[in-house]
Amino acid sequence: MKACIAITTYNRPAMLLQALRSVRAQGLPAGVVAEVLVVDNSRDANARAAVLAEAAVPGLPTRYVSAPEPNVSVARNTAVAACDGDWLVFLDDDEVAGPGWLVALLATADATGADVVFGGVLPVFPDGRPDWDPEGRSLARDIALPSGSPVGLNHDRRLSGLWIGTGNCLLRVATCFGTEQPFDHLLGRTGGEDYDFFVRLDAAGRRFVWCGEAPVTEAVPAERLTAAYRRDRSFKAGQLYARITIRNAPNRGVGMAALAFRAGVQLAVVAGLWGASRLRGAPDAEIRGLKVAEVAGKLLWGRLWARGA
Repeated sequence: MKACIAITTYNRPAMLLQALRSVRAQGLPAGVVAEVLVVDNSRDANARAAVLAEAAVPGLPTRYVSAPEPNVSVARNTAVAACDGDWLVFLDDDEVAGPGWLVALLATADATGADVVFGGVLPVFPDGRPDWDPEGRSLARDIALPSGSPVGLNHDRRLSGLWIGTGNCLLRVATCFGTEQPFDHLLGRTGGEDYDFFVRLDAAGRRFVWCGEAPVTEAVPAERLTAAYRRDRSFKAGQLYARITIRNAPNRGVGMAALAFRAGVQLAVVAGLWGASRLRGAPDAEIRGLKVAEVAGKLLWGRLWARGA
């Protein structure tokens, strides 16, 4: 069995090295080989020298590929095309894996026969934690489920989509990649290309499971921690969710109507909870405000459509 670990990177060679070194240091179970594939999405291939230098020291074999059209879908599709293994694992260039990470992902895949295995992403704060979310709860991708637990798009409130993401995700090549460009290039310019990909996999009957023993850490810089920035991100996430839900609906008119109804009900609920938290001066008021922004985005997704997403 062969695993290919793909790190897509864009103009962050110093941060990339931390991710790359954490992956190249991974141990392997018996009968498994692995290689690391770095896909450099910068126009000037600015990660090449650092990657080739790192590849020359002991660690998992490492290949460098340039994909000079800046677009995250282009980078991921390049990784898919370059992968010659049974499993493809995606890691973002700002994520760092701990010891045993790859072994845990592969063990969960082997035990469950799943097509996709998701691991957690835990934030670290080099510039200090935000006052409005000192635990970093709204910035974590983590769920309290044992490894091997099924997760799906029709999640309950406890899951609330927190498992969805391409970074720290293992995919069975034979069942997950049936097209030359599985990630949509148009969405690669706006975001949401990973959710769109998982919606299509879910529609095709692929099985998703969670791995609780394979978290990675992600550094969150100060400029991404302001409440205004997080609200903007939440609003855009809601827009992208709506756009992708509608574009994948069997009947788009029905899909639009159903989405508008659900989002309207959700907005009434989350806005009420947010307002009550603010009146009480509760510490979770700002986090509840992020949910209000996200649901509002679901109702105002047409602005994203107007930009051609």
